[in-house]
Amino acid sequence: MRRFRRGLTMHVRYAGRKAGFRLTGTSKMFVVLAACVVRHNAKGNSVAARPPNLPKNTNETVAKLDNQRPQKRKSRSSSGTGIAISTSGHILTNHHVVKGCTTIRATTHGGVAAPARLLKSDRRNDLAVIKIDAQLPADEIALFSSERSVKLGETIAVYGFPFAGALSSSGNVVSGNVTSLAGLGDDARYLQISAPVQPGNSGGPLVDQTGKIVGVVTARMNDLATVEATGALPQNVNFALKANIALNFLDAHSIPYGLAVAAKPLPLTELAAKSQRFTAFIQCK
Repeated sequence: MRRFRRGLTMHVRYAGRKAGFRLTGTSKMFVVLAACVVRHNAKGNSVAARPPNLPKNTNETVAKLDNQRPQKRKSRSSSGTGIAISTSGHILTNHHVVKGCTTIRATTHGGVAAPARLLKSDRRNDLAVIKIDAQLPADEIALFSSERSVKLGETIAVYGFPFAGALSSSGNVVSGNVTSLAGLGDDARYLQISAPVQPGNSGGPLVDQTGKIVGVVTARMNDLATVEATGALPQNVNFALKANIALNFLDAHSIPYGLAVAAKPLPLTELAAKSQRFTAFIQCK
């Protein structure tokens, strides 16, 4: 399957004839194919046995958003996003972004990749704080909303570094709405958002219209697992950990951060520029 997803063309020889097929959009094809299998099975027909040794995350309903790259000899290489929260170099991210890293590097708005060390992590809430040995300018530090809550339907934006190595190295911004005040199974720790997120967005900022942090981007619905379970393809069903969960984590470990009261709403262009200044690119090896 991985070879198909990476391939550009496929050649098939049948009954003495040779045919060529373009493989553009193969990933989407596998989602449609999975839906076909679900419908086939629902009619009482037999399906092929599942191959052994499937990846551990294949059947997870929620897909984490770190951008993992396969390496030789099973070495792990991945990337994600972080939020600079203090002038002393503290960066908030997801636990799964830095889990098992031998080395961590963080690139802040200045553009220089600096070594970082893991200070604290919370596996249950999927949070972590790393630190670089550098002083950051005050205008490159994120501030949390002092109101600590958002409203259903509120407009939000996400900044991050999805598909590192393929998309822009300066980061990407997307916008959407808060579509639910709870996550899967009514998990009150999470917000459901419609802003599209991709592998590499993990740990990034969810900001309100004033540019304040109201959440930490964490996960999205796993397309294949959802199709297998329901026969339907999820559309922009993504999740962010609420800011108050992150603040409780920071308070518990005496990690500095800043709060700010509500301000004038900003257009997306200004939100993007503001978020870019405090969003960090994280590399894990």
